[in-house]
Amino acid sequence: MTFRANPFLEKLDRTAELTGMPAFSRRAAKDTALPFRFVPVIFLAMAVFGLVLQAWIPTAGWSMIMILWMGTFSLLLTGPMRRQPGDALDERERALIRTGHFGGLVAVAILAIGGCLAAGLSQALTLFGVAPLWLPRHPTDWLALGFFLLVVEANVAVLVASWKSPRVPMTDEG
Repeated sequence: MTFRANPFLEKLDRTAELTGMPAFSRRAAKDTALPFRFVPVIFLAMAVFGLVLQAWIPTAGWSMIMILWMGTFSLLLTGPMRRQPGDALDERERALIRTGHFGGLVAVAILAIGGCLAAGLSQALTLFGVAPLWLPRHPTDWLALGFFLLVVEANVAVLVASWKSPRVPMTDEG
């Protein structure tokens, strides 16, 4: 019996190729890390929105930040900072990971120091009756803040490592 291609399935394949997902999947299956240049920025914006949402709807804010943490973890596993089990990293890969985490930790330090100063200022403004501002009081607020800082560190680290890694054109060849 000879093989005869199904025209409907061929059209579905062409339609799927238009989305870019098959090329993305083939590239993800290779041994090379994927650079993410815009996904971490979107995750950071969504994390800020989740933290603002935490002030009014704590369950929704907490849930959004936790979902972003899971998404960020997948970026760490597939992005430029991923490590292959059993493989030793060369100097460039170690420097890339170190630079990425340094950038993320600097961002978290700036946010933590700025957050402490803002919390003190907002508490003073609340005491003087100028404006009642939101401060974390419940355990879920503090957990959301902690995971927010983890999301910021990991996304900034992936973003820095992605921008510092060499650009590889997206092709279908080997």
